[in-house]
Amino acid sequence: MSLVPPKNAWRFSAEEMRFPASVVHSNIRLEDERELRSKGSKFIANMGVALKLPAAVIATAQVFMHRFFQRESFKTHKYHDVCGAAVYLATKVEETGRRLRQVITIAAQKALKNDAHKVEENSKEFKNWWDTIMYYEELLLDVLCWEVNIDYPYEWILRLCKLFGAPQPIKESAWALANDSYRYPFCLQFSSQEIATACVVTAFLLAEGHDSDPSRIFVYCSTFGMSWERVMEVVEGLVGEVHEREVKMRLAIVVEKV
Repeated sequence: MSLVPPKNAWRFSAEEMRFPASVVHSNIRLEDERELRSKGSKFIANMGVALKLPAAVIATAQVFMHRFFQRESFKTHKYHDVCGAAVYLATKVEETGRRLRQVITIAAQKALKNDAHKVEENSKEFKNWWDTIMYYEELLLDVLCWEVNIDYPYEWILRLCKLFGAPQPIKESAWALANDSYRYPFCLQFSSQEIATACVVTAFLLAEGHDSDPSRIFVYCSTFGMSWERVMEVVEGLVGEVHEREVKMRLAIVVEKV
């Protein structure tokens, strides 16, 4: 198996990422579009936890959502509707069966932010959700061009952690960062290998009281044809403003060692 990921038809340049459908066709500010993506991703994650879905299924639904809204506008489609259908479609693709009525109940509860809410099967609400998910499942497949196979960063994280002898806390941190990465459309701009590498680097940089040196990862990037600058773009996006200064200081030390 090659360590160099194949080209992805759903990979967009930084310039293209500045002009998703909501910005181009609906005059939604890019910052607001990103916030709506984050809300959609969180909605899917909350549904996934309630439905006890594996991380890969949740990630699949989040990728479907990000791809959909690269070509369709948030002004035209409510993210609750798209995300509910994305979760249902992801359970099929990943062969993690959940009955539609289960998905409908959880989607309705999360949309209303009321986990005690009950949706009767003979109610208008149930029928509306049924019709909505059926409609958006078909539309998702059309927009996705039936390209439903997803590459995840999780396997790459395990490989990298083994390669660099990362302790369990680093593995867990990198895994959690990979889950968090789907709040942002990194999956549309970067490969799963680049995202995984960024998650491991970030886990090392944020680790307290750990003497592991992530500088070797720079050599790893060069060896396997990855751009260190692209990996750092993901790192900066993952840490946000809270840890940005701290990470940049530690990163400067790492770069000096290379």
